[in-house]
Amino acid sequence: PAVDAILDTVTLYWATRSAGSSMFIYHANDGSRAQPTLSPKTPVGVAVLPYDIVRPIRSLAEDRFAIARWTELPGGGHFPGFEVPDLIAADLACFIEELP
Repeated sequence: PAVDAILDTVTLYWATRSAGSSMFIYHANDGSRAQPTLSPKTPVGVAVLPYDIVRPIRSLAEDRFAIARWTELPGGGHFPGFEVPDLIAADLACFIEELP
């Protein structure tokens, strides 16, 4: 049921203390604060979802980050963990396997 999925998600954020980092995209896009930077050597994986609110622009991402994997998935939107969990899990596994 939907209530279980919501509780699972809240528990995951609570247990891993990742709620703050999951909200960074909203914080970064308000235009009023400087964005933190990653080391140019930090490998970044990008999963592009066709029905997301905003789709990343590869050339801009490559100018700023060390893109190690760029995947354009066939489905999914703003909540890929609910919409296409198998695709996200498989892509994440591939990204981790490809890391040096």
